Amino acid sequence: MNQLTEYRREFHKYPENGWREFRTSARVAEILTGMGYDVAMGPDVIEPGSVGEPERLSEEQIRQEMERAVRQGADPAFVKRTQGWPGVMAVLDTGRGLSPRCGLRWTACPTTNLRGRDTAPVTRAISPATPSQYTPAAMTDTRLSAWASPQS
Repeated sequence: MNQLTEYRREFHKYPENGWREFRTSARVAEILTGMGYDVAMGPDVIEPGSVGEPERLSEEQIRQEMERAVRQGADPAFVKRTQGWPGVMAVLDTGRGLSPRCGLRWTACPTTNLRGRDTAPVTRAISPATPSQYTPAAMTDTRLSAWASPQS
């Protein structure tokens, strides 16, 4: 199976709502670090003051979400690096001046039960590890964009 397909299925198995993406952030950082990227996380890439209500989680909610991420297989060291703020930025220094830069956005939105619908997660029996209102199909709003810019 293609490695990207395996990653997609893994991320769909563990959907996370906005500002709770600690498992996803940790796994993306772990994968990119393994590929040789320098990874920044948490407040190094998220300005905490820019997160308003109702998105801002309480300290207790953050603790619970970070513990959940570890229970679901995220590397505790990468979860800790988020410092309570999910988000990842990766840089690969090729030493060649111009370098492709890639941005990835992942989202999971509340949705209704999709049983009986003709959707890939339903027809292929991809199901979340933790039953909730956030289904794998809700995570199909993942976009990848790439561009070239001078290396700083």
